This record gives sequence, C-alpha cells and structure tokens, in this order.
Amino acid sequence: IIRFGRKPVSKVLCGLLDKYNSVTTMVSPFGRFNDDCTDIITAGIHDFCESILQCNRDGAYSADWLSELQKYEKIINSILQTRMSDDQLDFDGKIPESIILKLPDNTKLTIGNSKPIRDFDAFTGRIKENLRIFVNRGASGIDGLVSTALGTAADDPTGKHLLYLGDLSFYHDMNGLLLASRYSIN
Repeated sequence: IIRFGRKPVSKVLCGLLDKYNSVTTMVSPFGRFNDDCTDIITAGIHDFCESILQCNRDGAYSADWLSELQKYEKIINSILQTRMSDDQLDFDGKIPESIILKLPDNTKLTIGNSKPIRDFDAFTGRIKENLRIFVNRGASGIDGLVSTALGTAADDPTGKHLLYLGDLSFYHDMNGLLLASRYSIN
C-alpha cells in the first residue's frame, strides 16, 4: 500500500491501514511527523510520482495493476449503486448520495466530522467538481461547524450553501446561530 500524506478520515480505512501497516509505505515531505507508519519515504508527492512515472516510461513497471484496481472499483461502485437504488433499503448512506446528486452547481457544502464525513467518503463515489466542500478538523472536529458554514455564507451571500452535521456537532456550536441573527447572515 502506498499512502500519500497523513491517514485518511475514514475510521474503517484507518483500521484497514493499521492491519496492513507492515506493507504500507507513506510518502510525505514531512517524514514521520505524528504518524505510526513504519516505512516512510520523505519526498514531495509530485517528485515521488514523477520518479514512478519515469520508471514506468523506462518499462520497469506494468500497468496491469491499474486496470485490476479500476475493474474492482467498477464492481464495488456497481454493487453500491444497486443497493442505493433499492427503495426497500433505508440507511444513512443514502443521504449523502442524494445530497450530492441534488445540489446545484457552485454550492458550498460544509460537512461535519465523524459519521457525516465518513458517510460522504464511503457512499458518494466521485463528487462533482463544481462543489466547494468545507470541513473542520480540531481537537475533535466538531467545534465551530455551524460558524464555519455561516462564514462561507457570509463570504458569498447570494450563493447556495448546505451544512450537513450531526446533533452533537450542532449542540457544540449552537451559539454560532447568534452570529446569523446578529449579522443578518442567511
């Protein structure tokens, strides 16, 4: 496994990476900074990729692994789409997919941490390129989410905005709603 930068947000993916830590290589310009990966290449991601591409141009590597990976990704996405379209199946994973499909172009989407961001990561596949996505990452990531969304709305008062978060995150920043009324933020 070649991992670029820090561990991802997904708890499931982090668990899988921990399971295969002995065969994981992290590429990061910052080295081992705050990471438990045992095999680290300290290099810029762009430089590392350029060197791999050069090896491929020289015929040192085969592209078979890429076609295999793409094949499995199509199979998984097909299974996921079949399950998502099942009207009898009700689960939280349908919400992010529905949001992504229905959001108008140029919407600013603020996503809460923990389950909301993991659901978007797991169930949306490729996200539209014309969305601007915002997240917080602090001590626990739940502090200030309402205020963050209000900040994006204040920056673009005529644009479309959506905040998707859990009840605990909302509770931790209900005071952010005071900003909305005090400064007439829509």
